[in-house]
Amino acid sequence: MPRRAALRWEPSRWPLQRARTFGERASRRFADAVNGRGSLLAKPHLRIDGQHTRSTRTPTTWRDRPPDVLEYALRVWAELMNRRHFVTLLGAASALPVCARAQQPAIPAAVVPTAAKPDNPANALDPLLQQAQALGAPMAAVARAVAISHQSIFPRKDALAVFDISQPSANKRFYLLDFKSGEASAHYAAHGRTNGPNARAVKFKGFQKDLDMVPLGPLKTAHSEVMDHYKTIVDRYDGTVYPNMIVVVLEGVTSYNSYINHTPPFKWILHPNWYTTAGFRAKNNGMLGRSNGCITVDPVENNQIVRRLQDGALVYVTVGDDPIEQYL
Repeated sequence: MPRRAALRWEPSRWPLQRARTFGERASRRFADAVNGRGSLLAKPHLRIDGQHTRSTRTPTTWRDRPPDVLEYALRVWAELMNRRHFVTLLGAASALPVCARAQQPAIPAAVVPTAAKPDNPANALDPLLQQAQALGAPMAAVARAVAISHQSIFPRKDALAVFDISQPSANKRFYLLDFKSGEASAHYAAHGRTNGPNARAVKFKGFQKDLDMVPLGPLKTAHSEVMDHYKTIVDRYDGTVYPNMIVVVLEGVTSYNSYINHTPPFKWILHPNWYTTAGFRAKNNGMLGRSNGCITVDPVENNQIVRRLQDGALVYVTVGDDPIEQYL
């Protein structure tokens, strides 16, 4: 197909082949930017027609790209780059509503908060996402979480967490991304007793009907509180006492996990317990115990995690990089 000087985007007429071409060109330009051979935003090759008013301005940042085209290009890019450089693309378009996309595989389409200007090619590699990748976070799931966290339903935008329930429990698989400090950290977290044995969760389907499984998908934190049952945690192996513990209630925000909001007297919470302590891990080959469906973290780190995520942050529970819809 002969190259056109300017392509105009229309939602009903954009062929997938052109979107694939967009992704391939973007991939080459990204490589040039990373290797110092050009600008990530140089020579934009797409012009946009607005939905209501026609515009001939040339987009200068990724945010200006049409969302539908961007989403397909991002998927192509992920395949081309094998997710190694894919994490840098998250300074991209606007996110779409969670509820409207609840039954669709989520695709990264949000702007990652950074201290520097998003259209500066020198900032192409986001240090925070690099840290998360180095810690072992599932990056496609992180991309979905970043996109979802920008919805108005989540008032707290400066931090989020991704819990990869598919990893062995001996791994630090609860990833906290702090956009304010620019740091990512990984923490121990237990899965539910009917998700599988202590070593690793193996069951993910049916969580909506099994209250002893951790619910999948996006969860929103409430305000922290003190619950008598978790106020003081005692390590049953070495006797260490962890006083003044706090917890945070989790709320389901999609049609497939909102059931946790309507199961009185039970609440889903992020909390500490004795089966996630260093003493327990030392006596069980590094493995954790299992919860009754909640997300349970190490008492040493609990209060810090809760305070960082309380008051409306996203906690995204995922099975690796798999779309949640695969387990509904």
